[in-house]
Amino acid sequence: MNKLILYLFIGIFFISCSAKDDYPGLNMLLICIHSVPYEPLSQVKDEEIGSWLDSNPEDGHGEFYNSNLIIRMV
Repeated sequence: MNKLILYLFIGIFFISCSAKDDYPGLNMLLICIHSVPYEPLSQVKDEEIGSWLDSNPEDGHGEFYNSNLIIRMV
């Protein structure tokens, strides 16, 4: 009897979360599906940020420093 109830519960769970027509279904992992937005045009002004991950050490600044002079002047 316990297995029947368990299988019934699992079946109802999967049927209730299935996608139909224009309804995409439920998101069970909200943290993984909906990412936190970030500001892609934010400026990194500190030249030392990311110096531990620098792919080009000859340029004199860290990896995350924005070297776009036009955007930096605005």
